Amino acid sequence: MLKLAILYGLVGAATPAANLDGYVKVMNDAQSLKATYSVTRIGGTGVEYVVELSKPNFIKLDSPSQLVVADGANITTYDKSAKTYFKKPQTKEDLAELFNSDEMTLWSPFFTGKGFKDLATTSGGTKTRKGMSLSVVNGEFKSGKKANFFLDDKNVARQLEFVYPDGEKARILVDTKEVALSGDAMTADQFAFKAPEGARELTKEEMLSDKWYTDLDEAKKVASSSKRILMIDFYADW
Repeated sequence: MLKLAILYGLVGAATPAANLDGYVKVMNDAQSLKATYSVTRIGGTGVEYVVELSKPNFIKLDSPSQLVVADGANITTYDKSAKTYFKKPQTKEDLAELFNSDEMTLWSPFFTGKGFKDLATTSGGTKTRKGMSLSVVNGEFKSGKKANFFLDDKNVARQLEFVYPDGEKARILVDTKEVALSGDAMTADQFAFKAPEGARELTKEEMLSDKWYTDLDEAKKVASSSKRILMIDFYADW
């Protein structure tokens, strides 16, 4: 059985890498992960996150605005300000969707054991950040968005910087404060969602009431199941 229990703090010098193979392997070998990190749009205020992952399919993502829990059977999203939550059956597609945001991209190899889709990488040498010598891997997606990874000497990404080509979001920095990887999986009860006192569960109709659909067939099914009128908005460039 794999025995891996590492708490990442200050580390020594890193070896420059041209790809993310080492990082993907470390994530694939681990059975559980817990990380505390911040996501900051340059010039803005950082948002703090705590993420817990455990194989085969458990997730807990906690932020100031919401808590997302995947317990293997359901995915529950709790809105902290509204004190409401919505629960839906957990699927592989929905689980993968959670990692599509800038806030979660860094952890996406944990469950898949694969690299980052459509990302071409090159070595960026080494840089010193927060007292650590980190190996830099520069990546660019087909969309033109750049993703620069900063790896420690154990091939764990400590920072991830996004640079958007259109300048709309400018630069976003994902900065880990602590990353703990283990060769032991967490137990299912650690991912059981417990509704806070006074919280209310939303119905499917309430949850979907303000969503706009781009798939007509999907919209028809939802309108039919919730007995609502379907409105179609379309246009042409001419």
